[in-house]
Amino acid sequence: MNKVSIKITGYAWFIWGVASFFYLFQYILRVSPSVMMPGIMQQFSITAVDFGYFSAAYYLGYTLMHLPFGIMLDRYKISTIIAVAFAISVIGLVPLIYSDNWNYVIIGRFLVGAGSSGAILSIFKATSDFFPEHLFPRMLGSAVTIGLLGAIYGSTPVSKLSNEFGWQNIITIFIIVGLVISVLVYIFKSKQVRSVSKADVIGDLKIVFTNKRVIALALFSGFMVGPLEGFADVWAVPFLETVYGYSRDLATSLPTLIFIGMCIGSPLLPTIAEKYKISYQVVILCGIIMTLIFSILPWTRPDWIITTILFIVVGICCAYQILVIYMNSKNVSPAHQSLVTALTNMIIMFFGSLFHISIGKIMHLCWEEQMIDNVVIYPASSYTISLSVIPIGLIIGVIGVYFLKPRKNLI
Repeated sequence: MNKVSIKITGYAWFIWGVASFFYLFQYILRVSPSVMMPGIMQQFSITAVDFGYFSAAYYLGYTLMHLPFGIMLDRYKISTIIAVAFAISVIGLVPLIYSDNWNYVIIGRFLVGAGSSGAILSIFKATSDFFPEHLFPRMLGSAVTIGLLGAIYGSTPVSKLSNEFGWQNIITIFIIVGLVISVLVYIFKSKQVRSVSKADVIGDLKIVFTNKRVIALALFSGFMVGPLEGFADVWAVPFLETVYGYSRDLATSLPTLIFIGMCIGSPLLPTIAEKYKISYQVVILCGIIMTLIFSILPWTRPDWIITTILFIVVGICCAYQILVIYMNSKNVSPAHQSLVTALTNMIIMFFGSLFHISIGKIMHLCWEEQMIDNVVIYPASSYTISLSVIPIGLIIGVIGVYFLKPRKNLI
């Protein structure tokens, strides 16, 4: 079917809507442990290193399942894949409340990430199959904006609900809601508007993995993911409490501004880049701005107004990821664009696990062996030192993207 002549049906909007809600839900699962960290650390008697591995397990599962889900989406009904992925993501929550073994909790977190990877890939697939090509950046940006509402409401509201009803009960609700939606989506009779791809999987993978430009852009973009996946997702709340001395409520609400900023940037950056043909320049500028902010953020004590402004700016810049995924899809033929978008997002998310492990290890190296009520307490210096990996990664990413720019467009 000609992409330009695709007629947008009610079913198309349904599938896109379900995939977007799944993306929202997985964001809640992704960021909620940051506000549950004290309770989790106390229940399982763990350190920042252990919690770093716990956080990294999500990104590892998310990364490893990208290609399998990407391949399955070309061969099975999209509603089936969404249902299965949804179920896997909530089943991974079970060990948190029904097991005393931390290793099982780590495995569960891996499953949460593995299932969650099906959300963004389903959005890619639904947008690619059911909507005209010229709507792809807009629909992708809109879906990401919807998903980021989950990040926003995965912090402060979840924190308040956890304090009132207990974090274990909130996790139980997540499990029930996820399983119910999974069953409903699975029994919905889906239909494909395009024939299932019969392309050679190995051949397609070889073409994509041997494209040096695709791999390089994805890798250097991964170095720039620290402010979102390394900071906003998990470490921002305890950082603001410990280093800035903010109250619990303020510390849990401010990081949501990064996601609000990304809601603004997700449709804005691709629109600007496409209109003026400055995609690489926009990504580089975002990286430079985030580098400057995270070079001073850990070492200063700004008031909450300045912090608010900086977090919104960081969030807008974090939307570079949406632009990079679209840019990389244009580095291959249309037949391989879905695979490249999956690969690009997979590599970027993999760097999220590297940032979490690095931050957790450095924090524990700075630990002064202080504990209160069986909870490890880390000094402010451990946060400021460990977060230095974020600007270092940004610098590497900016330099790499700069040299990937077409020569005629070099700044």
